[in-house]
Amino acid sequence: MYIGVENQVQVSVPGIPSGNIYIGSDGVDIEKLEDGKFNLRFHYPGKTTLTVHGEGFKFKNFDFDVQRIPDPLAALKFENGSNLTNGEITPDEFKKTFGLGFDAGGYKGELTIEIVSYNLIRVPKVGDPVEVPVKSSNFNEKARSLVNSATSGDRFYFEQVIAKVEGTPNPRQMNSLVFYIK
Repeated sequence: MYIGVENQVQVSVPGIPSGNIYIGSDGVDIEKLEDGKFNLRFHYPGKTTLTVHGEGFKFKNFDFDVQRIPDPLAALKFENGSNLTNGEITPDEFKKTFGLGFDAGGYKGELTIEIVSYNLIRVPKVGDPVEVPVKSSNFNEKARSLVNSATSGDRFYFEQVIAKVEGTPNPRQMNSLVFYIK
């Protein structure tokens, strides 16, 4: 179970209609759906107990661990939907990217992350660094021009990456990225 997102569970008790089954717990928002399904939204990590109760049966407690969604990682987005978090890349491959996305860090559920801003910095093999602020996940015109200028020996840095992550109230800083153009 994870805090800040909907955790759907199915509850059944042999011989009892799903309409007669209820669950309860402290610190959990519970939405009863149909066919014995419930959406649970937890607010705090730790151990919690869900109590299943209803007409025609004795209540039963179930203990669960509730954890924070693993920190997602900022990642370079490619046109084909793949991501890369750091490393070496050819100029042609780098030019096929279109902004920043994320790697869910092992979380298997649906997760909404919005990249709010980052700074893109090109450090050419020869010459001065150039920095472009970007205020969305996709490259703006200046960032696209910088990416298109990538040549062998350049380094590109994505720094001060800020994202809104579902389940957290405020935008948070994510990891920086470094790419060497081979």
